[in-house]
Order: sequence, then C-alpha cells, then structure tokens
Amino acid sequence: QDFNRSLVYIDLTESKEINDAEKEFYRGLNYYQLKDTANGLEAFKKSADAKDPDISPSANFYRGLLYFDKKNWADARTEFQRTLDTSNDPALDERAEAYLENILRQQLVEGERSRRWTLSGTAGVIYDNNVLLTSDSDRDRGAVTNLEAYRTLFAGSARYRAMYEDTQEFAAQLDFSTMYSVGSGFQTIQAVTNTDPTVVGITLPWTYKGALRGKGYKFDFVPGLETTYMSFENNEWKSIFNSYLAGFQNLFVMDERWYMNVNLDLRKDNFTTNASAGDNNSTALKSKLTWSNINFLEDKKQLIVSDLSYTANNSLGKNSVFNRVDAGLGYITPWKWSTAFISKISYFFLTYPENATGRTDNSYMLTLGLSRPIADKIVMGLTGLYTINSSNSATNQYKKTNIMLTVTANDAF
Repeated sequence: QDFNRSLVYIDLTESKEINDAEKEFYRGLNYYQLKDTANGLEAFKKSADAKDPDISPSANFYRGLLYFDKKNWADARTEFQRTLDTSNDPALDERAEAYLENILRQQLVEGERSRRWTLSGTAGVIYDNNVLLTSDSDRDRGAVTNLEAYRTLFAGSARYRAMYEDTQEFAAQLDFSTMYSVGSGFQTIQAVTNTDPTVVGITLPWTYKGALRGKGYKFDFVPGLETTYMSFENNEWKSIFNSYLAGFQNLFVMDERWYMNVNLDLRKDNFTTNASAGDNNSTALKSKLTWSNINFLEDKKQLIVSDLSYTANNSLGKNSVFNRVDAGLGYITPWKWSTAFISKISYFFLTYPENATGRTDNSYMLTLGLSRPIADKIVMGLTGLYTINSSNSATNQYKKTNIMLTVTANDAF
C-alpha cells in the first residue's frame, strides 16, 4: 500500500528543480519492493541512461538485482559490471563484485546440475612377467605362478547424479572391470586364465560440501555392493565372493597448495568357495584407514603425493587374518610433448599374526609413468612397475615387472 501511494506522489511531482534520474530511481525502488520486475527495469533504465554519476551506478545495480532474482545471469552480470565501470562508491563496488562472484557460482552449479551422467572407460594392454594368483580384493599379495602373460584390461563406470546442490550431491554409480590373459606365446593357459578377475559393483555416493573450522571441506559417504568372479576353483568361472562396502572420505583444503584426505573404508567380504572353510575361511570384515596428501609446489604445476594407511583383515579363519601398513611417496610434473611424468615409491609391511606359518612380507614398488591427452576427453598412459616382495613364505616371495599401456575416455552430459 505505501509503495503504491509513493508511486502516486512521484507521478504528481512536477518541478524543473527535480532531478529526473533521481525521480526514476525512486520510482524503480518502489517497483522493486512491489516485485514488479518489468516496470522496475524500465524505471531504473531511465535513471541509468541519464548517466548521473551519483544515481546511475545504483540504478544499474538494482537492474542487476532484478535480473538476479529472475536467475537471468547474463543480463545480471552485464548490469553489475556496468555498476563497477561507472561507480565511485567503494561500498557499492564491493556489493557488485560479490554478486558477480555469486553469479559465477550459480552458473557453475547449474552447469554441473545439467550434466546428470558421467561415463568413463579404460582399455589397456599389460605385459606381466610374473602373474600372481590372488582370490581376494588385495591383488598385490597373492601367490606366484612364475608365468609370463600378456593381459588385457577393460574397465568402465556409469554415474547418474540425481542431486547436485551447493552443499550436497547424491548419485548412483555402476563400476565394471575385467581382465583376459594369455601366455607369453599368446596361447591360452588355464593357470593364467585363473588369475583374471571380473569385478562388478554399485555404489550410492552422497557428498557434503562446506567448510570446517574455516577450511574448505568435503565429505563423501559411499555405501555399495560388489561381486568378484574368477575361475581358480575347479577351472569354473563363478562368483567367489560378495562384498558390502562403506566408505567415509574426508577432504580438507588446508590451503591453496595442500589438500589432505582422511578416509575410512570398510568392507565385508563373504566368500563362497569350497576352500573357504575352517581355519581357511576368508570371510572377513576388512577396515582400512588412510591419510593422504597432495602438495602443490610453487608453480602449482608440480605436485608431491603421499599416503600412509593401515589395514586390518579380521577373517573368520585364523589363517587369513592379517594386518598391513602401506606408505607411498610420489612426484608428478609436466614433461615434454604435453605429457605428465609420474613417479612413486611404495612400501607395505604385511603380517599374519594367527597363521601357523607366521607369514611376514616386506614389499617395495617403483612406479614410473607418462600421461598425455591425445584428443578431447581421451588420455593415454604408459606405466611401468617393478616390485620386490620379500616373504618368509616361498609362494609369496617374488620379483615382477609390469608394463601397461592404457587409453581412458571420459564424458559428462
């Protein structure tokens, strides 16, 4: 009522001493309060077009507000920028800059929200001079076969994001990976085929994004199910264990050059093989606590990655109970021909405290690799790994070399 009455008084005001830019500005303010966007934009435009150094920048600012309320980001950005270009008021400039930053965030959110699907696929070929046979989710602590193999890898994921907001996300993701291996003479060898796993899983990640004690913070809760298929038992390809998963992942932005993760991963592995019984029952609750860091060097193009983790596998059978400590340190830097050079040294210490053999492993791994984009959304990688695993169990003591060439494609829509 008061705003309508004010508009009547403004219309009745006639005087040569009245500043028309000011008059239209106050008319626009009344329309703004009445949420009459069309008339408000028109009145503020007249005030802005007058190019009054005191009034016109504020008129542009309120035109920006009207467009902002309607989520017309392009026109709102134009008006706030005009405010910055014409204003001599630091407080008004600060408010306009804040809205410009807000518009950028809103556009990024809307852009991400519109991309519901994310697809990723990897195809690779691997030379492995000493294939390991492992029947659980730790692929690097198996028994040696002393067989060379050429291996193919196919992996992919499809992720549907049902919700994307400023502070939270929710999605469903399907993951698939499989391998197929042949002997060094490209012949099929059953002992090699038996080492090939196929893993299918589905997860429902929920993400919270915000701040913790003034630092950027992201939390992911990732529950899921996973099934692993192999043919090592009676040469029959079948599901060997099913897993329930729960991940609790915490990302802390300590500063612009230091990102820290503290993660807890839980999995319940339920084995279905005949050999998994009694003291050899591998059904277990496995927990893994990881502390990892990404540290950017001064130019932010080079980075150091580090990780430290502890894994406890509490199995029903005492022979499969183990504890494991992992540590790793890596360096990534741009190199020639638009490639990134990747290097890492890793170590793990593994003990079986209840196993009659008292098995203990010390494992060292050197990783060297190159990664290069070869097309839009497609990356090629070449990686070499050399591992020395020292163990008091002869079947688990080995040296091995892997050379892997991969092509990975990603897309979002």
